[in-house]
Amino acid sequence: MLIPHFLYTRLGINEKKRQLAYRGLFVQQIEGRLLEDTRQATSKKLALGNEYFFANIVSLTGTGS
Repeated sequence: MLIPHFLYTRLGINEKKRQLAYRGLFVQQIEGRLLEDTRQATSKKLALGNEYFFANIVSLTGTGS
């Protein structure tokens, strides 16, 4: 049995409203530096984030370079 993820169900009161809200998340295109950084991180299977994000990861895991 398949059930929708709870976050998806919070997008609207019925299926049509949820679908419209979900599609609305992708209306704006990613361009420029963010697009290139995202592509590189994805292709290399790396995390994508700012210095604060990476510092938190290092402090939580004790790893990093």
